[in-house]
Amino acid sequence: MKYIHYNFIKRAIFTVIVFLFFAIQIKAQFTITENLMGSSIGSDIILGGKGTSNGLPLTAYLTSGNFDPVNQGWLRLTNATTFIAGDAYINKAFPSTLGVTVEFEYKSWRDVNDSYNGADGFSVFLFDAKTPFQIGADGGSLGYAQKTGQPNQTGLPGGYIGIGIDEYGNFGASTQGKNGGVSSSLVPNAVTLRGIASSNWKYLASTGVMQASNSTNSAKSVDYNTTTTTQTRPNDADFYRKVKITIVPISGATTKYNITVFWATTPTGNYSQLLTYTTTDIIPDYLKLGFSASTGNGVNYHEI
Repeated sequence: MKYIHYNFIKRAIFTVIVFLFFAIQIKAQFTITENLMGSSIGSDIILGGKGTSNGLPLTAYLTSGNFDPVNQGWLRLTNATTFIAGDAYINKAFPSTLGVTVEFEYKSWRDVNDSYNGADGFSVFLFDAKTPFQIGADGGSLGYAQKTGQPNQTGLPGGYIGIGIDEYGNFGASTQGKNGGVSSSLVPNAVTLRGIASSNWKYLASTGVMQASNSTNSAKSVDYNTTTTTQTRPNDADFYRKVKITIVPISGATTKYNITVFWATTPTGNYSQLLTYTTTDIIPDYLKLGFSASTGNGVNYHEI
């Protein structure tokens, strides 16, 4: 097995592995290691965003030495303010004949009462490496899909797959100008997939096993649904989420990926499968991987 290994350390390990199966096993790798608990980040990780927070243009940032003690921080994609989107992508292309495994912890929480029980969520995405990066729309589009009613609210150019961890429920709904969805109703606490940019980031699939309400806490809630005191992040005993996503080329099918999403809700717990899906759209020759998160009228801090 040949693979490219991106390794980010954050309390537990945040890992991105890109791999390819051969008939004859060949092994090679290179590693990028980032400590997201610190105050600097390598040149292969590009941070950005759209909208304003506290009167300034939003860019995803490290919280070490800012809101957290030095070397005890997180990568914060959004603040708990309205109508913003933040992103982080790996500026290193890989051939689409390879697959990807992504594994990371996250915190999604708020210290303000927004009357919406928190929103909106975040996405993990692959996009065509030859297309210049530009984050998608805010709100329920999770920085991947499009949104009507505001200027410059197109989806991610060159997007191939967007895997949404959806708190409020709009990523899987056919609202705000999105192409298809479960219904026009909210689908909170869901994992939802949207597809390629050339098909207007069309709806593909959604899990139906999560918590139906976004107003209470349980092992099936995507975000922490209790308003905390100022800058008080929930600890692991109160809210712990770790996600694993595998994106594996199907042998003999050059235009298909099998995508499976898992999560664990306790630091020592096992993974449970949330969703599996096989793509049918032609995969670009080279891809890049990234993360985005967004807020709308409802807000959360989104951190990995």
